[in-house]
Amino acid sequence: VIKEWCYDNFLSRVKKDTALEHLTLSKGLTVKGPSELEDAKVISLNIGEYTPGPLGAGGRVWVDKFGFSHAVVDILDVRKEATFNVLNIHETKASGGDLLLTAADMKCTTTEELTGVYRCYFDNKDKEGDIVLYNKFRVDDQAICQIFDGKNLKYYWRLIVAVGADYIDLSKNDCHGSGIPASKDSIIQLGNRTDKRRQNALLLSAYGEGSPSERFYKGINSYSLVDKRVVEIGEYSLFCGTVRIEAGSGWENLDGLSDNIDAKTELAKKHATDLVDGIQIGGVNLLLNSGFTGDYNPINLSTFKSLMKHTKTFSDPFKHWKCTSGDVIVTSVSKSGFAAKINGDLSQDVDLIMAENYVFSFMATGSNLTINLGGSTIELTLSAESTRYEIKIKALDQGFKLTGVATIYELQLERGTMATQWRTSLDDVNKAESRFAAIKYITNAIANGSTQISGGLILSSMMQVGNHTDGELTNVTAGINGITAEDFDDPAFWAGGTLEDAIRAVLDHDDPKGANVVITHDGLAIFNNAHIRGRVEAGDGSKIGSLLIRRGAQIGTSARFEKSYNADWATLSSVMIVNIDSRQTYILENNIDTSKLFTYYIPSKSNLEEIDLPGYSFKLTIICSYWSEGGILIKTANKAVISNNNGDIYKSGDGSSTYGHIEMRKGDILELYFDPNQSADGIYYLLNHKY
Repeated sequence: VIKEWCYDNFLSRVKKDTALEHLTLSKGLTVKGPSELEDAKVISLNIGEYTPGPLGAGGRVWVDKFGFSHAVVDILDVRKEATFNVLNIHETKASGGDLLLTAADMKCTTTEELTGVYRCYFDNKDKEGDIVLYNKFRVDDQAICQIFDGKNLKYYWRLIVAVGADYIDLSKNDCHGSGIPASKDSIIQLGNRTDKRRQNALLLSAYGEGSPSERFYKGINSYSLVDKRVVEIGEYSLFCGTVRIEAGSGWENLDGLSDNIDAKTELAKKHATDLVDGIQIGGVNLLLNSGFTGDYNPINLSTFKSLMKHTKTFSDPFKHWKCTSGDVIVTSVSKSGFAAKINGDLSQDVDLIMAENYVFSFMATGSNLTINLGGSTIELTLSAESTRYEIKIKALDQGFKLTGVATIYELQLERGTMATQWRTSLDDVNKAESRFAAIKYITNAIANGSTQISGGLILSSMMQVGNHTDGELTNVTAGINGITAEDFDDPAFWAGGTLEDAIRAVLDHDDPKGANVVITHDGLAIFNNAHIRGRVEAGDGSKIGSLLIRRGAQIGTSARFEKSYNADWATLSSVMIVNIDSRQTYILENNIDTSKLFTYYIPSKSNLEEIDLPGYSFKLTIICSYWSEGGILIKTANKAVISNNNGDIYKSGDGSSTYGHIEMRKGDILELYFDPNQSADGIYYLLNHKY
């Protein structure tokens, strides 16, 4: 007890310790180290979170193995006098001295002091006056300068608040360091407040402490580099994140590792093997009717069966389930199309194997849910958003019951330790068979029905026609059906098969056993072949093969129309704006008015925001069709800019646009890349223009 009390209240002389309060040493401080080691530093006193180099942090004082003392600080203030026997100046610049690689740099030619900023100019033209150097600085960049002019040391690190073609504006107030920008300053971009892509830096050092070295910095968004160094290669190497070792360079081929690395590697392999061996995948859903679709069969009635107002007489959605309070609802988020909305208990009899592993997975939303499974009880607080849950247990008892206020769907109980994708039980009725069972239910009703003929009017439920021989219908080849079940797209007319063949075609349009012609009650038409002599009109969202008819415009690759009746000029010109969320390659033509260019507009950032894609970047490919009799003109909507490789606004061919335009003729190919985060309404960068 005394020993523990002493460790908590006194500094140790024999082990590493930390003083939690301020220390005052009235007679000084002497620090000694392991001088018997050849390359050891006798004294090493760190101040703060110390890292070496021009972009380092903190401070350090030490005495090397030769007895020479060193000190590393950022700012040194000498109140009265400083004596230097030898003064070595180490300058940080874009090339020479320490090499700092960032997004931009410049050599300041002149400066101008304005309200709140220092404007620093650089020479961006050659002797003929042509622009040869473009401003690579951006607003919100941080610019650093650290030089020695022979008399004075200068350091400043300031925020860039504005940029021009040949200048940058450095903030007077948002800064670190007292240096004032002047001509001949080497100014380097180091960090950005908002753009993560401009928050990186690479420092190469061939002189000074820790050199030679390479240091990588990431996430520089302030005037501090603490915790920003992610990689260092040199005397003291550092790697943060994932280190990948390619094949052929495994542990056994690396020098300088601990002697017990092989043992630790084998231990890790064994642990991984145990984990993999412990994975058990069942893949068979033990729950019946887990999609709450029922079995598509009528219930068995007897004199002892009570029928209530809401009793389901056909395809009970709670088949195999016991539900104290709840109902089955239709929902598009469930793969089966149904979900159980409960406010009480929902249970099913399952046969569990004792001491066996089981995993129960499901989707749910609501308030709360308690799961009693195999002797285990799990209580969940549900989210208002649909969430997938996985519960793993070892069966110690029988029983499966859910209690709570929730909407649940895609329930799956399987043996093993890993959940798989939801599927129905092997003992559930097949979907196609279910549809046939439903039709059988309908045909039973038809058999008990009647047909009435009143003059020229025939009233009937169904009419089947086919080959009639010797007074008997030997096989059905076509028919008319007037009965449809709720939610079923049942055939109304069919030919080239039986009623069952017609149902097959509805269930699977590509089923070779399906009827040749089917038209359903909900308007679906299925034909093996179609020859249309007249005009075809398709509404919004209709589809013909790979040709999509959308909002009056015809877009497709495997179909071509010599004459179009439903595409107006305004709709065609905005076809890329309307469809950019689903396709980025377009073959365009102009056969409307060949005497002038037809304009097609490409979307801007504001257009993307209208379809909930505010940060969507994409590559756009445009081909002017060989069938095009006239030329086309590509322009941006709103204020999006088209830029060439030099950063200039790109204008090609006839046309007038402040933000760029491109004329195309048949066979021309255009490739652009859109970045919505540049400029006010985004920038299109020219990748390829073949003409």
